[in-house]
Amino acid sequence: ARLSRACGFLPEKRWMTRFLKACSRVMGDFDAEGLGNLIWSVAALQCIIPERDWMRQFVGACSGRLRSFQATQLVQLVEALAVLGYTPRDEICMSIMGQIRRQMHTMSGPQLSAILRAIAIAPRWKPYRQFLYDFVVQSQPKLASLSASQASGILWAFAKFGFLPEPNFTAGLASQVALALPPPTVLQPSQAPATAALHAPAATSKLSSSSSSSSSSS
Repeated sequence: ARLSRACGFLPEKRWMTRFLKACSRVMGDFDAEGLGNLIWSVAALQCIIPERDWMRQFVGACSGRLRSFQATQLVQLVEALAVLGYTPRDEICMSIMGQIRRQMHTMSGPQLSAILRAIAIAPRWKPYRQFLYDFVVQSQPKLASLSASQASGILWAFAKFGFLPEPNFTAGLASQVALALPPPTVLQPSQAPATAALHAPAATSKLSSSSSSSSSSS
């Protein structure tokens, strides 16, 4: 999928349709890594949206192997589902989030950000409070590894969930976002007279106008 995108080449829809049908016939033979790579590739190519029956079969295969899904496969799975606009049944979503909770301690800061943002983008995902509390605990020591975009993605996801983390966690995210902002302009002492001079005419003009009004009234 990466090579196809980099080279500007996408397979024909007819080929992808046949490919998905072939995968459907052997879906039960895929391990966790194969399932993660499969759905990530389909989502990354974006040349065809699988039919809902195919997605249901795929998610069913994943649910039987969720305990084998490691951090990378979980990120691939949740991001791909968000891109493809498919949300599994509530009980499967809960199972996926349960496995994410078990694997959070192994995830990097960028992986945690990616998975939370994908859950926020996907329709009808409902992360429970303990999931979000655990997310804060596991991601707190990794905030320094986040880019500004990744940190802002976490803030956006929390806002969408209506979840307010502890102030020190929010401050840590805000600090990462601030790293990407341009430095504030600080006036040097030598610039102060020039700045004052720039404002002086406006003040004088205003004063003259007031004086003129007073003279007219008198």
